[in-house]
Amino acid sequence: MLETRSGPIDEGAGIQLGPNATRILIGLGLEARLAPHIAVPEHIVVNDGVEGRELTRFPLGETIHRRYDAPYWVVHRADLYKALLDAARAEPLISIAAGRTVTAVEPGAGRGVRIHMAEGGSAHGALLVAADGLWSRLRALLAPGVRLEATGVTAARSILAMDAVPRRFQAPVTGIWLAPDCHVVHYPVAGGRQLAIVAIAPVAATASGWNTSVEAAAVIARFPRLPPALAELFERAETWRQWGLMRGDMTFRPEGGVAGPGVGPAVLFLGDAAHPIQPFLAQGGAMAIEDAAVFADLFAAAAGDAASLAIRFETLRRPRIERVRTASLENGRIYHLSGLARTMRNAALRLTPGAAMIRRYDWLYGWRANA
Repeated sequence: MLETRSGPIDEGAGIQLGPNATRILIGLGLEARLAPHIAVPEHIVVNDGVEGRELTRFPLGETIHRRYDAPYWVVHRADLYKALLDAARAEPLISIAAGRTVTAVEPGAGRGVRIHMAEGGSAHGALLVAADGLWSRLRALLAPGVRLEATGVTAARSILAMDAVPRRFQAPVTGIWLAPDCHVVHYPVAGGRQLAIVAIAPVAATASGWNTSVEAAAVIARFPRLPPALAELFERAETWRQWGLMRGDMTFRPEGGVAGPGVGPAVLFLGDAAHPIQPFLAQGGAMAIEDAAVFADLFAAAAGDAASLAIRFETLRRPRIERVRTASLENGRIYHLSGLARTMRNAALRLTPGAAMIRRYDWLYGWRANA
């Protein structure tokens, strides 16, 4: 059974998908479904977010596709959700029950796990996979000792029609603007028909969740030293949503069967429910996709041994997730440098060929689920 949210799937803005994620999506046969909605940026262009000048550009497009045998895509999250959901609906072995709230989890008869739902009824299976996101209700129920902690940094997002943005921002690239303590990212989505903007600054979130409204003037006020080109882009973005960046410990399995004796080995957390990742490497969504691919391979070979599957999954995924989390935090530190450190960073970026920078991420983009 696949449990989905009862709300609309049009939440969110854009998502960047590196070759490590697109390779999996293509392997699932989703390329044709996504083709009308994806954009393929030619470069990542890094700019100084105060002075406005370009520092370097990393090759994407055909260059990264050839290097990793998979493309780099950008897409609106709603389009990705819909493609995944349509594919699941077309699979006869998957049944979808929407709008259900799990209220209790207990050992199943004999083995496995049983869930009870607020709307009535229950369901039994060999394994409960909790992939319900950063604000996971199942994690709160099964691993209440795992807490999310606010970082004091907030991300705001907006979507603009591509024909409404300044010409400079219509180029098929992912743009990053680095400034002291903050940065801005933008990239095309919806097949290049829209531009997604994400602005990250040291502002404490006033509410939990992903979809809180914020006034455009409040977002602009967080970036008092915008270069003219970026300031013009911000002035055209009238509608913004924001969310606070959170951190938390990894928890692939509830320790000690928190919800009841014997439940722990039959529960597995995936994606943001298991490992919140800061968005400075554009890999949060990709890690959830990787989780799913590894889980699918293990499940196919598990022969019903849920406890062994869960332990093996954690053993495989923990080192990978930890490396990505660490690299993302380091990227965030570098993005937000100020003073002499910022000057030295800018000089290093200008002097380092973009192709050499991409090679530093072979460990990230070259990953394969069955390697």
